[in-house]
Amino acid sequence: ALEQGGDESLRVLLVTKKQKGHGLRQDMRVYEEELLRRGVEVAAMELSRHTPSELGNLAGAKARAREEEDKHLAERLAWCTAVVGFEFLGDSRAWGTLKELRAARVAAGKVLRVAFVPNLEYTKMSNEAACDTMQNLDSVDVIVAKSEDVYRRLHALFLCRKFEHGSGALLLVPHTTMTRVPDLVEDVNVRDSVIHFPGSSKDKNTTSNCMAAVRLVHDFPTLLKRLIIKCSHRQHVISGPGQKRKHAEEEGPAACTVCRLDELRENAPGIEIEYVDSEVSEDQKAALYGRCRLALCASKAEGFGHYILEAAAYGCQVVTTDGIPMRSILTRQVALASPTKASGSGRNLGLAYSVTQKSIEIAARTLLQGEYAQPYSPTECRRNLLDRISSFQEHMGHLVFALQDRGEGGAGLHMRSSLQGSWACTRALSGMWASDACGVARGQWADARQSCACVPVMRGRTPSSQCEFLVHFQSSK
Repeated sequence: ALEQGGDESLRVLLVTKKQKGHGLRQDMRVYEEELLRRGVEVAAMELSRHTPSELGNLAGAKARAREEEDKHLAERLAWCTAVVGFEFLGDSRAWGTLKELRAARVAAGKVLRVAFVPNLEYTKMSNEAACDTMQNLDSVDVIVAKSEDVYRRLHALFLCRKFEHGSGALLLVPHTTMTRVPDLVEDVNVRDSVIHFPGSSKDKNTTSNCMAAVRLVHDFPTLLKRLIIKCSHRQHVISGPGQKRKHAEEEGPAACTVCRLDELRENAPGIEIEYVDSEVSEDQKAALYGRCRLALCASKAEGFGHYILEAAAYGCQVVTTDGIPMRSILTRQVALASPTKASGSGRNLGLAYSVTQKSIEIAARTLLQGEYAQPYSPTECRRNLLDRISSFQEHMGHLVFALQDRGEGGAGLHMRSSLQGSWACTRALSGMWASDACGVARGQWADARQSCACVPVMRGRTPSSQCEFLVHFQSSK
């Protein structure tokens, strides 16, 4: 690929870490679908993650498998013109391959741009999946924020503290977990349940959500008949110290120490609780949501909040946490539960929230009763997904533009941090970030002490889908 010469079309390699969950794989699939829709060539890889000590001790079949993966990665990197990593851009060996191929491209007058799509709660030096990426941020060209308030948090922290050794552009691409609009059960009379969908995560605040749910079923018997819990804690350890590790499926649903079903039923006598702990197909998931009016999604922490948008897409009103990033995902048929505290300890860029049962109940009641109650409409709930897809597609155009080779011989966009935490753009006058799509005329830049931006229109606390990536220039000092 390096020897072909001439102009190159955009070819994007999407990478993430190998994992049992579906979240990052779903993120990668959404980007793949949108890039293909735009006519971009796309390939995707899930990479192994090994610490330096593990890499040194690989032997036998594991060593051969890793060698094959490294060879395949090198071939893909030679093929592509841009790499987009979701929470993960590779361990130290993968980064070595990337840097070697990138240097060869620059020597040949080509570019290999690198974009990083982080989940804040895992963006920390102590996390083995992200530490190598954090250490190599000087090689990242674009960092993508998945939501508006994540953008604002990254904008505040990116240069000042957490990424002070890095360089690159910060770009907002409002995320969606779905690109296809599902069928909808519009008959509100059959939607008489409240659902909590913790999946396999321990950060869903399951106890508080479920206790709030049974209280709501008790207090609103004409609207809500039961609580449905969809749990996927199949690998959750239920044994005590020194005992043999067991899994929840071996002991039945009552043994899950996350859902704590026995305790829940003991505190909610007479309340119907439907517990689903098996894998469900997309059709079965749609059927579950189709029976529900309300989804309680007040999490302690989220990378994005897949199940928040998913619940709304299937026609449920949603209660979620008034915190980053949950509060900026939905704008319709949603209520925010106020956390009692937010802590960044151990989370680095991400925040962990404490949300009580009472706070969840209060938020849910604003949807179900009172003068501020919103008339329930499954169609209006689903419009959250339509808004998100539209905004995602609009802003993906900016990412595609940032990843393209415009014949700069590897120079391209280079934004670096200053001690004051402001942007220094070496290509400001080119108008690269003042695209016509953002409503800013090319070449018309603000004073160096100000920001050049399309400032979002705020309706209360809800940001519109307008473009909001801000470029701050370094002061003359």
